[in-house]
Amino acid sequence: MRPKHFVVLALIAACGGPKAPVAPPPVDVAQEQRLSTIRVETTPDTEVKKAYAEAITESALPDDLADGVDSTSQGSGFFLKANGKLYVVTNHHVVGGSRKAKVRFDEHTVIEDADVVYADDHFDVAVIAVPEGPSQTLAHVVSLTQRPAGAGEQVEASGWPGVGDELSYRLTAGTISDPNFLVPGESKSDRYVQHTAVIDPGNSGGPLFRKTTLEVLGINTLSFTDNHDLYVAVPSAIVQTVLDRAGAADKLAHDPALRRAALVSTCHDLVQEISNTGDPPKETVAILSDELAAPLGVVNWEARHVKRSHDDKPRVDADALKDLEDEVKGGDVIEHLRPYAMNELYEDVRKIGAPKPDGCEQGLVQKDLDNLTDRGFVRCRIDFAGGKAFRTLKWRLEQGHWRLMAFDAP
Repeated sequence: MRPKHFVVLALIAACGGPKAPVAPPPVDVAQEQRLSTIRVETTPDTEVKKAYAEAITESALPDDLADGVDSTSQGSGFFLKANGKLYVVTNHHVVGGSRKAKVRFDEHTVIEDADVVYADDHFDVAVIAVPEGPSQTLAHVVSLTQRPAGAGEQVEASGWPGVGDELSYRLTAGTISDPNFLVPGESKSDRYVQHTAVIDPGNSGGPLFRKTTLEVLGINTLSFTDNHDLYVAVPSAIVQTVLDRAGAADKLAHDPALRRAALVSTCHDLVQEISNTGDPPKETVAILSDELAAPLGVVNWEARHVKRSHDDKPRVDADALKDLEDEVKGGDVIEHLRPYAMNELYEDVRKIGAPKPDGCEQGLVQKDLDNLTDRGFVRCRIDFAGGKAFRTLKWRLEQGHWRLMAFDAP
């Protein structure tokens, strides 16, 4: 008598046996890397461009500095999904000065006015919302790696550096040199991915892939022109953190209580910083709206570096002007004039004392906050020591942050 399992096997054989699973079609990884990497273009908002152009024209600075304000910023980006929503992730310096971005999928598919929903100034990462519609079905989504980059690992940098004015895609190969790279001049607690996959300025915001996969190790953000084969990416873990903050920023935009708490906190940060006399630190400058930095930035640059001669004609300090022109050769006039916009608030503190720490919450105009969509800004009064002077601050919600857009003297 045969064992029972023989009978079972015979029965299975007679019925044709289990069907082999159908293998999915092979993935063309290189093609998917290309399709997931898109082009991002922005120009500063109209009011920002106008403010800078007028301020530069009225100052003693050369008129051609205004050309950098009107330039188009171009970079790369890639598609990620988070909390059920589709986003494009890129560098903050690609979208700085603009609340809208043009997202170019290919030569034929373009989103003209995608919202920049969040920007992280510190890590140079920005998040753009892909609007509902047919374009979402065309997006090729990749994923952030759960396994950090390792030294010696093979990688590929994907982006659209372009050739002249023409679109041109490029995928370059390299090796991780240092997965915990410290960028000179940055915080010692912030570590980046250093690699040798060649990137050019148009690659900014493009993904750094684990070789021959769709796993993203980070965002290509920086190259060192004085060092051959030294390129830097923001690690995937930081990108994920920024994505999470972008989701929180979306809630902020729709919840009045959250908006109020965030505004009070930001105002407190500003008050604390200007209470420490000295040059405005980088963290405070990031609180400024570009609309504020435009006119005040140029005016205060002039106040520091333009002297009047005996015939009352302006004389620009030659060394200071050369330094400024060198800084803005890349077209980023806004970034290098930002700190000067803070001078007037710092002068107030030097003359009359620090603002009262509780002024941010007590002086906030609630009706502005309740009707933010219609008004576009929220006013907040801060009183200085002794109660003899105050400033009215105007705040606007930009790229997921409250930014100071104006301040008025009584």
